[in-house]
Amino acid sequence: MWRPPPTLTAEGLLTWHYDPDPGVLLETVGFDREVSGRDGLTVDRQAMHVGWVSGIPWAYALLAHGLRTGRTDEVDAARRVIDFITASLSPSGTFWGVWYRDHGWTQSWTELKRGLHSRTLAEATLFLLRAQALDGHDQWEHAIRSNLDVVVGRQRADGNLGSVHHAETGEVLSWSGASGLTWIAALVEAADRDQRYLPAAAAAGRHYGAVRRPGIPARRPGGCRPRADLGRRVRRRDGLRGAAPGDRRHALARHGEAGGRLDADLPLHVRRRVPRRTRFSAPTASGRAGRTMPHRRTSTCTPTVSSARPSCASSRPPSTTRSLCRAG
Repeated sequence: MWRPPPTLTAEGLLTWHYDPDPGVLLETVGFDREVSGRDGLTVDRQAMHVGWVSGIPWAYALLAHGLRTGRTDEVDAARRVIDFITASLSPSGTFWGVWYRDHGWTQSWTELKRGLHSRTLAEATLFLLRAQALDGHDQWEHAIRSNLDVVVGRQRADGNLGSVHHAETGEVLSWSGASGLTWIAALVEAADRDQRYLPAAAAAGRHYGAVRRPGIPARRPGGCRPRADLGRRVRRRDGLRGAAPGDRRHALARHGEAGGRLDADLPLHVRRRVPRRTRFSAPTASGRAGRTMPHRRTSTCTPTVSSARPSCASSRPPSTTRSLCRAG
């Protein structure tokens, strides 16, 4: 019997990826669970990023689906995951990068000791803002403001928001690349909370817009392209597009041509295998403007899809990539 993909995907997240102890969405779980003889527990990856391939973006999607369909179990699971993440901020004021069952919260995937990737932190903050709009909690609000306040405080004079931040000291360990790009979307959506946020977003838009480069970044050893949350230069399809006039969420357009070129949704579209021309959904600025996205081949070592509208589904236990729940 056919069921809507969002329903199937939410079921996959809740059944296979969610673990109430301590409240996580495991980023990878085994497909052939009977092979290990322990229902797949020995092959499930006991880890969760705060954003990127797990964490708050997918908890937000589960929350939105649960609220829309009246599934209290989905809502409760999503709240528990977000509560767990927001209860443990790093000493520097941002989220941590990754949680592991064996040793708890720690840094992101980087060779820089105690480094936290900007993109992962920004994505978690952005979708926490959207979760907070659906289901407000004081702890969530504190985490939002803490992340945005410290990042704005670290912003360089030219608008760069930094690519890798030290978990304890807050020192920016790397300014190279465009990993800070996604902070712009979070700052724009939170503009009503603090008068500093929108100017900071506009300055960042001008900075990242000016460093746009064509082409594909250098491959990593072994032939795979860089992971999505590693710092690399901005590319043509990484989010530099015109903002929709009059759209409050894309108010960067008021701040000049350079800032206005950045559509705050598009930085989230990374390493996604799509048809030759993919149309964006109506709620996005790109959808209203009738834009399409050219085909882009994914990297085999980066099995992620767009966080802006996460979707895919399976009625079976998910593969080692993951199930992603569509929010709308």
